[in-house]
Amino acid sequence: MSEFFPFGNRAGMRTTFTLGMSFVVAFSIVPAVAVLVISFTDIRGLPNIPVLWVGLENYRTFFSGAKLGYNVHALTNTLIFAFAVTFFQNVVALLIAVVFSTKLRVARSSGPSCSCPPCSASRSSV
Repeated sequence: MSEFFPFGNRAGMRTTFTLGMSFVVAFSIVPAVAVLVISFTDIRGLPNIPVLWVGLENYRTFFSGAKLGYNVHALTNTLIFAFAVTFFQNVVALLIAVVFSTKLRVARSSGPSCSCPPCSASRSSV
């Protein structure tokens, strides 16, 4: 068995793992690589304007002494925004997880929704 799939013969877990990793690649890694490639161009974001490869010129301009104060301020604002968004996203995700967890606990403890013998037998064996 491949080291990439650590789940042995459990096809369902392998499929879920593969699907999850596909989403990570599609929504995290591909955009990050695209941003890295775009950072080496003079793209303006406007239609019908040619995009030229400028190499490291954007980075030289960013770290030059002429605009260093402005760039440090912009970088500080970006980092503050990133930390604030990360904090609030985690708080909201935690609240949603707690709500779902309590709803699942309530649903499990309320018993079967019908009184047929198979449901009653499975409830008494738990």
